[in-house]
Amino acid sequence: MISKPSPLSLEAGESCSGLGGTLRSLAFIILLSVIAARCFLGEFGVRVSQVAPAIAAAQSNGQVQFYPDTREIARVGFAGILLAAVALWVLAGVIEGKLSIKFGSLGLLIIAFGVVSYFSARQASDQRTAINGWLEQVSLLGAGFLAIQLCGDRKRFSQLVVVIAAVGGALAAKGLYQYFVDAPERLADFDMYRSQRLGQLGFADGTPAAEMLRIRLADRSPTGFFSLINLYASLLIILLCGSAGLAASKIACALRDYPAWRKMRKKGEVHLPSLAAGLWVGVVAAIAVVLVLTSSKGAVAAVILAGLLAVAVGLFGKKLAVHWKKAVLAVACLAVLAGAGVVACGIKYDSLPTKTMTVRWYYWTGAAEIIREKPILGVGPGNFPAGYLQHRRAEAEEEVKNPHNFLLGALTQFGFAGGLLYIAAVGFVLVNLARPVPPGQQQTSDSAKRRPWALFIALALAPLAARLILAPAEPLVALFETYLPVVVFWIMLIVAGWCGGCINSTPSRALAIGLACGCVGFAIHNLLSFSLWAPATAGVFWVCSGACIGLGRKKRTICSRWLIWPSAVVSVLIIPAVILFVFAPALAKWNIHKEIYRSLVDRDTAGAIAGAIKLGQADPLDGLAASDASKLLLAVHPRRYERLGYPPLASPHYWSRQAVSRDPLNYTYKAMAGKVGFARQSWLKAEGLPAGARDDLSPLTYLSDAVQLNPQNIRLRLDYAEMLCNFGRFTECIAQLERAMEIDAVLPVGSVEHFKADEFAQIELLRERAKFQRNQQ
Repeated sequence: MISKPSPLSLEAGESCSGLGGTLRSLAFIILLSVIAARCFLGEFGVRVSQVAPAIAAAQSNGQVQFYPDTREIARVGFAGILLAAVALWVLAGVIEGKLSIKFGSLGLLIIAFGVVSYFSARQASDQRTAINGWLEQVSLLGAGFLAIQLCGDRKRFSQLVVVIAAVGGALAAKGLYQYFVDAPERLADFDMYRSQRLGQLGFADGTPAAEMLRIRLADRSPTGFFSLINLYASLLIILLCGSAGLAASKIACALRDYPAWRKMRKKGEVHLPSLAAGLWVGVVAAIAVVLVLTSSKGAVAAVILAGLLAVAVGLFGKKLAVHWKKAVLAVACLAVLAGAGVVACGIKYDSLPTKTMTVRWYYWTGAAEIIREKPILGVGPGNFPAGYLQHRRAEAEEEVKNPHNFLLGALTQFGFAGGLLYIAAVGFVLVNLARPVPPGQQQTSDSAKRRPWALFIALALAPLAARLILAPAEPLVALFETYLPVVVFWIMLIVAGWCGGCINSTPSRALAIGLACGCVGFAIHNLLSFSLWAPATAGVFWVCSGACIGLGRKKRTICSRWLIWPSAVVSVLIIPAVILFVFAPALAKWNIHKEIYRSLVDRDTAGAIAGAIKLGQADPLDGLAASDASKLLLAVHPRRYERLGYPPLASPHYWSRQAVSRDPLNYTYKAMAGKVGFARQSWLKAEGLPAGARDDLSPLTYLSDAVQLNPQNIRLRLDYAEMLCNFGRFTECIAQLERAMEIDAVLPVGSVEHFKADEFAQIELLRERAKFQRNQQ
């Protein structure tokens, strides 16, 4: 029996001969390796303080190992790698003297978005987060555009589906392990070592954050390598649909091969194509089970819609191809009407039919206020949290990082200028996913060279390297979190690519239908979720949707040197620019955190102080680095630094103010600056030292600003009330306490944000103290 090439063989739509073809092949390998590796990291675009975990680990006498957070390095590093892949594709065109492009209009749209969104980033309050987010979104859109150019060939497209399916199988195995084994053990460990585990994360026992963590640990719903269920479930939509398409292709192949095999079979012989199909059907079933176990109703509904769409395309594909524009227009009209109905219901009742949807309505109304305030450029990439808190309602208890709707997410971050461009890019992709491929254009290049081992080796090493470098762990933890999942991925990669020696092993139409419908389902889910803003999940969407719309499309060859050479120069210069202005500061901060940890372990106070100063100076745009420097200095040396001979930069007061100046809309920095300033003033007065005229009311001013930035935070109001009392403003203190109690009364029943019993006692004592001292005046 003669077998045709496995889907793992690397072939290109263009000629792979020469340096140009090699560069395109390398770009394709990078693209697949990055999207596979990121799914094993579970990246999420939120940076967190490193001080409390480092101190807790240093005080554990070696029982806890501290690993500095690598999320920022991963985000900007992978963004640079994706842009490098785009640069390789451009250079391949320069070497061959021609640049062949599909959907050049999308490329122009991405460039326009990149330019406009950069200005959004530069005017943001937290510029470091904004610039990182800008670079990330541009790289993800660029990856999607690159997939359009490289995956037009059916072999490359099939390789992409095989990788996506293998990732789905590996993440399904991870989810099943979490649900049946890991979740119960994790909860028991947390209950046994509660204080220690909270200290590692920088949480104080009894706080809402600690209670929320306990609730999440008690939930057995699997999350894969992600910290949130929604991200994992959203990714499974694409992985499940892509895997189902691959299973359908294998089944069709086995059915075609079976009659001929039956005539020639020997006794005891197994039909290998049927075995290959059966094995993969089992994997698909496992992914579906894990999706249900996530308890994400939105993701399950999106998969059902995607499945119905796939069935409709499979049954009525020819008729839909003739009238595809009408079908797209009809679907778009239905979507607009449905959205209008949701908005009308929300406006009329100030709620939506279910509790979950009502909470989202609160998020959306807050987002609408942000758009009203900053309609042109928005608040900047990644800066939604600070803008939202000023408009958060008391009923919306969570301080969310995203409005759970990609339309509002784009408009709040980039304004109408960049947001509409981003939405247009998503719309462009969705419309072209429905566009039929012209007949006779799905051929594989005969001149293509095969490089299966380069691709397989890269895919085998990428997730392992990513986990070892960016998610280091102790040996036993690494065994279950790194090595075993990667081995499962390797097995899934082989099983997904194995067709059992089927004669007709070339990709079937089912591959494209399954993957395309999965991308549509993912987009639908993002009307209620935020996975388009998480790099791992968004990367899979853009690359898979790009591959689907690029499959079999004709290219327009551009030979103009005026376009090719400038494109090459810009592409080459992007990489050192990313390294110099984005990656270098992130790497420097990561190394400084390691140095600080070593100083803390060695009880080297001078070294820790020097590390804190270096951390604050490492990135002039990063308020978090300055905040961490202030926290560290408070922890490692007394406030009497003026008399102990420490330099001015060793002052926690100085770095708390630097954090505020770098990110003026972050309420946590202002609250910290107020508390640090008040403590400093108290000590100076006790020592009989002058505080300085400009410092007299600054702590109170900082706390007042913090409350204005997050008016629904009841504990922040409690801190502010206590400081008002200390400054002799007793009537204002009582007013803040009353307002905090009013907000507490509006919070949902059972909310972890409610005041605890000891806090109610504290409020009563503070109220009585304020009343007594007011009466004494």
